[in-house]
Amino acid sequence: MSPYTPRFVKSLLAAVFIISLAACGGGGGTAGTPLLGAGSTASSGGLGASKPTANLAYQISLTPAALNVATNSVYQLKAVVTANGSAASNTKVTFTIGSASSGPTLNGSTSAVTVTTGTDGSAYVRYQAGQQAGTDVIVASVGTANVNEVSQSTSISVTTSAPSGWTLNLSGVPTQGTCSIGTNVNGSSLFCGPLSANTVDPISGLQYVGYGTRLAAFVVDSNNKPVIGASVSFTMGSTTTSATVGYCNTSTGAPTTGPTCTDHATNNPGKPSTALVQAGVLNNQNNVTTTVAATTNTNGIAYVNYASGGQGGYDVVNVTVSYPTSSGGLAQATQSVTMYVQ
Repeated sequence: MSPYTPRFVKSLLAAVFIISLAACGGGGGTAGTPLLGAGSTASSGGLGASKPTANLAYQISLTPAALNVATNSVYQLKAVVTANGSAASNTKVTFTIGSASSGPTLNGSTSAVTVTTGTDGSAYVRYQAGQQAGTDVIVASVGTANVNEVSQSTSISVTTSAPSGWTLNLSGVPTQGTCSIGTNVNGSSLFCGPLSANTVDPISGLQYVGYGTRLAAFVVDSNNKPVIGASVSFTMGSTTTSATVGYCNTSTGAPTTGPTCTDHATNNPGKPSTALVQAGVLNNQNNVTTTVAATTNTNGIAYVNYASGGQGGYDVVNVTVSYPTSSGGLAQATQSVTMYVQ
């Protein structure tokens, strides 16, 4: 007779069946659900599939941060973009008009403007104020909603006349000597020198412009903030250093007949000649002229180079800053610089 009764066998089979269900995750339990749990690298969309994340951390700055300008004024706004702390080149920046109280434009348009950054991460846009007084807001943004979109804005107060209390400050870096304030023998605001006189190229006969002064006109408003986009003119006043000078023309060598000479700098033979060496300010082609018009940059500064003439004396450069008024005229402020050439 078997030691196992029918009741014992049934009980044993029932216990084995229950253990099998638990091991296979059967029934309503959760033991078998983490097949695609967190941390899975499965590429198909299922439980635990990870979402794409941004791999760039953009930052953007927009300068100037605030402006106080006259109607119809034109200014250049600059956005600088970095990604993970480095300059983000070849990156699209979108400039939009957030508030258009004056009726402004960006690059001549009222629509959004997209500009690609250069190697230094900078992108520029041309802002022009409208004809109405008010406050404009310009926004620069980079990235997308899924890739760390960031933006920065600048507030521009537009008035019917430029800010009152503008101040013009002058400074200079001469090729020789120094530039100082308050010692000008002619009563002007800045005195530079002593400078050397310029000469003539013995081959081309053209005037050298290596001696002179780099002038900077710095314009600030009543709050001592830089005025951007102000019109500045540099005009020669009285000049005493312009002169016709003699030089040795070595372009064709020494003539077979008539007077000859030797250029002291090169020891090359040539023909005695004369040329006008004129004092003045240099234009964009580096030619000497009597007037140069410039516009203050984002730091409120406009530059020009002065070149001395061919003899000793004193030259005066007049510097004038102007801005539109509500009556349609121009308000002006003028200072001058005396250049001493020996």
